[in-house]
Order: sequence, then structure tokens, then C-alpha cells
Amino acid sequence: MLAVTAGFDSRVLLAASKEICKSVYYFINKIERLNERSNDIRIPQEIFKQIALPFHVHTYAKEVPPTSGLPFSITLFSLTKNNCQLFIISIINSIMTSSIS
Repeated sequence: MLAVTAGFDSRVLLAASKEICKSVYYFINKIERLNERSNDIRIPQEIFKQIALPFHVHTYAKEVPPTSGLPFSITLFSLTKNNCQLFIISIINSIMTSSIS
């Protein structure tokens, strides 16, 4: 997994992953201050369109879903009580959904 933004550092890491790009999951976490026109979403989407690789924009739930369909989600939520758990579940769900389709 590699988060890619409009920033120089993440684009350097993207370039460094060229040899293994087919096995890397590229993404950005769409936090509340970002929208589809934000550089950190728009620029990576344009780059990935040009290089013909999948790029995923993750949104996350504000509340714990009643059921995520993942058998280990209760364990993950019991580890801590902050939004990191919601992010983890959202990312896993997104990966599983995109893998199935």
C-alpha cells in the first residue's frame, strides 16, 4: 500500500515503486477538508490515468458501522477507540470490494 498525494515526496515514492507497481495498492485518504477538486486528489488521479494503474480514493465512516461483514472487525474496534479503527475498516472494505469486482 502506498498513499499518493500531489506532494513531491509521495510522487518520488510512486516513481521508486515502478518495478513493483503491479503489486502495490495506491490510494489517498479523503479526509474532511478534501474534495474532488483538491490537488491531493485530482493530481494523483490524473497521474494514475496517464500511467494506467488503479488509484483508490478512500472515504471513511464517521461512526462504527453496525456490521462490516468482516469477522475480525470487533477485534479491531476493541483495540482502541479512535478514528484509526474506522480508517482501517474502511480501507479493508474498500480493498475487499475492489478485489471482488
